[in-house]
This record gives sequence, structure tokens and C-alpha cells, in this order.
Amino acid sequence: GGLGGSLQTAKSVADFWWTRLVGYLPTDYACYDTVLSFLAQQKDPATYVFNWGDDEKHSTGKLPDPSEDWNKTRLRSAVAMMFNSRAFMVQG
Repeated sequence: GGLGGSLQTAKSVADFWWTRLVGYLPTDYACYDTVLSFLAQQKDPATYVFNWGDDEKHSTGKLPDPSEDWNKTRLRSAVAMMFNSRAFMVQG
């Protein structure tokens, strides 16, 4: 489910949504780094891999890793941060 495919690391997910919402990667704004850090939860954004298969974990009867269980909620919050960023507000 979810985004899947090549959108597995925090950086690839952030770059996808920045490009989709703003049209470019706003690397000159502090908000870009803030969103990356938020999505990766203080881990390396280039290597932190999201697990989008929450439904599969719940069907096994095992307790999910809380950090992975919140990935979809964290993504929604990150996109909200992007909407409220200077980069989004000044886009042409």
C-alpha cells in the first residue's frame, strides 16, 4: 500500500512532495532540512527507510514498531509543514 516504489527513504519521500507542491527542491530554505529531519526522526534521511505496509504487520498479530506505525501520520504532518513553509508561500 501507500506510496511504495522508489519512495522508500525519508529523502526520496520529502523530495517527491517538495517537487509536487512547490515545483522544485527548496534546498536554500531551512524548512527543507527541517522536513527531512522530521521525516527521518533524527536518523540519516538518505538511508532511513519507511515501512508503508502497516496492514501486513497488524495482520500478523505482532505489535508494530511504534516508529514505523506513525510513518503515515508523520508524512501528513510533513506535508502540512511544507504548505506552511516560506518556499510554498513565495512560489510563483
